[in-house]
Amino acid sequence: MGMLKNRAVWALTGGDIFETLGISVFNIILLMYAKEFTNAKLMITLVSIGSILTGILSVFIGRLSDCVHHKSRYLVLTKFIQAGMYILLANIIDERTEIIMLIIILINILSDCIGSYNGGLRLVIMKNKIPASYRQQVIGLNQSTGALLQPVGQAIGVAILGATHDYALAGYVNAFTFIIAAVILMVGYSHIKTVVPPAKLLHAKGFLFKNIKTILNRSSGMSVVPFLATIMLINSIGSALDTVLNLFLLTNEHITSLSFGIEILIVTIVFMAG
Repeated sequence: MGMLKNRAVWALTGGDIFETLGISVFNIILLMYAKEFTNAKLMITLVSIGSILTGILSVFIGRLSDCVHHKSRYLVLTKFIQAGMYILLANIIDERTEIIMLIIILINILSDCIGSYNGGLRLVIMKNKIPASYRQQVIGLNQSTGALLQPVGQAIGVAILGATHDYALAGYVNAFTFIIAAVILMVGYSHIKTVVPPAKLLHAKGFLFKNIKTILNRSSGMSVVPFLATIMLINSIGSALDTVLNLFLLTNEHITSLSFGIEILIVTIVFMAG
């Protein structure tokens, strides 16, 4: 119950809910948009590759979030930046040229990277504002909320396009979700305000790898090499599977009587259920 009485939990979770909705709304819309091009297979492949770049860059993104002094201030500011990016996207998306498509993919990648950057900021705020006795429950709540809301956001995206066939409107809706997330964080700002000295980079020889090895050994109970190899294999298969499924559904358009967007949504829900 103490978790529910903490105002920082409400602010962070509320902001995270609308950010997750915004990201998931446009991820499925981008696939549906890519399908309309003559070289749809190439465009969907690029969209799928773009979706895994955030994970590849996470080490560098995490380092950037460590260097920020005013964690909460940047957490709010980046929401407005993401909203501005999708407003820009909404104003160009109807052009439907390959150059515009590449720009839209880039905007989506940058937004996902900012989302990863926010994740680093959020963890430090949790450490400073949420008692250790229920900090793990809060992290679990945020992660499970994100997983459960992904198909909800995709369903909203499919519904918007099904009702209006307006990609620009979908972009504005996406921007609006980020604005709501920013407003929620601003309302609860006094409870999440966090200012910490930026992390210093230690240059001692072998310091970074020595500590990574120690942390992984203690947390996983495995030696570093097989643990990292397992994680890399799982992530590689998972990332490749998304791309293969998207291309399979595109190539076999008549495998069901459903639209491409609905098929992607169903696949996502099945994965979430699993």
